[in-house]
Amino acid sequence: DCRAERGILYVVDYDCDGENHFIATEEDDWGWLGYFIGNNDQLPALNLFCLPEEENEIDAFMEGFELNRSIENLEIRVSDFQCDSIIVSLSTFGLNTRILRRLQLWYLDIGLECARRLALALDQRPDKSSLMKFGLIQNNLGDEGLVEVATALCAYSRLRSLGLQINSIGSVGCESLGPLFGSIAPSNDLKELILNENAIDDAGLQSLVSGLVTSCVGLKDLCVSGN
Repeated sequence: DCRAERGILYVVDYDCDGENHFIATEEDDWGWLGYFIGNNDQLPALNLFCLPEEENEIDAFMEGFELNRSIENLEIRVSDFQCDSIIVSLSTFGLNTRILRRLQLWYLDIGLECARRLALALDQRPDKSSLMKFGLIQNNLGDEGLVEVATALCAYSRLRSLGLQINSIGSVGCESLGPLFGSIAPSNDLKELILNENAIDDAGLQSLVSGLVTSCVGLKDLCVSGN
């Protein structure tokens, strides 16, 4: 009885009344759920808010999920998990789908090595024009991780929203955003930049402003509180 009402499916581990919520339990077959998602061609949005504890169940779910070709909006919010299997599956998923418009990853504790894998996954996508919103929120990204990801995002010239809040980003990370802003400038598409709760000091702010002034004339929302 798993349905994707109103074009969105939530996978959660808490009680709720929404018909578009799949409430996961320890007894559920995650391989079946992944198969359902992977073969569903009428599912434009998936919010994955939990995963099983066993690694083999995670792999079984991801093996099915990564075959999906209908998802346009993907949000993953899972904590206390190694991000490797998720990023690997995102690589395959990214190669399969050409219509992904929104991607947000929360609480994955990405770090440098996983950031490199994510950057490679972004770099290998054949169609980079569809992605409009990208967010890495509270992922322990750091300056070096942001450099990797920002370099890969330079090929995504149609990006409209970039969220990098709570990632310990400082001056070096802000400098790495300059080339990204420059790559988006011709399309004038970047409208929203969120950098709340990082480690941006005066030097980082100077680097950030220099890139914004020269390249992001269409920016409408800039959030830098908590730095």
